[in-house]
Amino acid sequence: MKRKLAAVVLAVVMILGLTSVSSIDVSAQSLSDIQKQIESLKKQQNEVKSEKNKVQENVKDARQKLDAIKAKQSKTKSEINKLNQQTATTEEKIEQKKQEISLKENEIAVKETEIKQISNEIYALEEEIKELEAEIKRLKEEIKQLEEEVVQLKEDIKIKKEKMEQREELLKERLRTLQKNGGNVKYLEVVLGAKDFGDFISRAAAVNKIMDQDNSILTQHAEDKVELEQMKQQVEDNLAQVKNNKASVEDNKATVEKNRNQLAAKKADLDQEKATLEEQRGSLLAQKSELDSLVASLEDKKETKDVHLANLNEKEEEAHKHAMSAQEEAANLSSQAAAFDKLIAEQQKQAERIKAQKNKTENGNTSSTAPKETVQSSGGFIRPAAGTRTSSFGPRPSFGGYHYGIDIAKTGTVPIRAAAGGVVVRSYKSTSYGHVVMIAHMIDGQKYTTVYAHMRGRAVGTGQTVQQGQYLGNMGNTGQSFGQHLHFELHRGGWNGSKSNAVNPASYGIQ
Repeated sequence: MKRKLAAVVLAVVMILGLTSVSSIDVSAQSLSDIQKQIESLKKQQNEVKSEKNKVQENVKDARQKLDAIKAKQSKTKSEINKLNQQTATTEEKIEQKKQEISLKENEIAVKETEIKQISNEIYALEEEIKELEAEIKRLKEEIKQLEEEVVQLKEDIKIKKEKMEQREELLKERLRTLQKNGGNVKYLEVVLGAKDFGDFISRAAAVNKIMDQDNSILTQHAEDKVELEQMKQQVEDNLAQVKNNKASVEDNKATVEKNRNQLAAKKADLDQEKATLEEQRGSLLAQKSELDSLVASLEDKKETKDVHLANLNEKEEEAHKHAMSAQEEAANLSSQAAAFDKLIAEQQKQAERIKAQKNKTENGNTSSTAPKETVQSSGGFIRPAAGTRTSSFGPRPSFGGYHYGIDIAKTGTVPIRAAAGGVVVRSYKSTSYGHVVMIAHMIDGQKYTTVYAHMRGRAVGTGQTVQQGQYLGNMGNTGQSFGQHLHFELHRGGWNGSKSNAVNPASYGIQ
């Protein structure tokens, strides 16, 4: 495409070169010279038309390539739309999968809570079983001790009964003796029957001893009876305690058995819950793996989309360049050729009028008519606008690139005027120039083109003939501009996209 554009530019340059003619100073030339110039101009017009046809063919070819680029753009956009749909579907699946994972994680959290609760219940049951088993052991030891005490008490009761029976037999014997002797023993007679005082003391001591012994036997017998009853009661109490302890042991054994059954059931539930939990965790891992796959697929689709977008942007940029070069530039070149055709036609008409006027003069007809206005300029160029020159012609080290004109800036409403008379090549709004007017000039036989860019508006139209100093519009800030100013270009010959004919306006008196 760049080669084709170069061909277009070359063709236009050839047109401009072929159509370059010298200005006609009729007053100083003979009719034969004028006729020769007219024939030369007609020949150049035919050549211009031929070159215009070539330019149009190149433009057609560029448009075909532009259409091909647009077709590729359409295909790429279709692929991007498809990727967008796939991306949206994948994102929906990812969102759905995230919700499923969230629900599964909640289920796992609930299950873990249930497992923890069951584990706590199992621990409580195990602790209760331990306590009950300890209590059973304590009760059994107490039962054993009580049974041993009961055995000992029974042995003591047996011994106590035997002693009491012996004592009762002794007391009975004493009673029988007393009954045989006529009732109570007369202890006074025993004492008074003493032979002497020593015997009296002995007898008195013996009587006291007998009386104390009888009292002692009776007291001991009474105490033994009370103790025997206490021992019997202790036996009864111990036996009752043993019975109660045995009942408690049985109750505790039943509770332990019940707890063990509950414990077995809880452990079975725990195993089931753990199995379910592991299953849910496995499902969660599978879902997370699926989610990772979806995310990776989404990233791949996004990367593919980015590649397509980059390709699309590249194609759009390429299409924009082709559109600018093939359409806008071609339109400018075509209008420029037409403008120069108009200048040539005007010069032909002017030459023919001069020729006719001279014929009349030679035939003796001295009447004359007022000369018509011409688009021929011979006084050079004037400054197109007031203001300060903010940028000169030439390379721009600070910004890069090359500046093919000069910039004149001034605030407020600043009129812009034609630097020389000529024909408006084109008056339109460009994406880069903004509001722009291009004028073709013929000065001293040399073709020139001037460009007035970034205007606020335009007061002339394409194909219009303008005079030097004529108002074109006001200074503005349109297109690729950063502040109100006039971008002015001067081309020696015709304008082209590469601006190969641009010259420094300062060399022509425009400061």
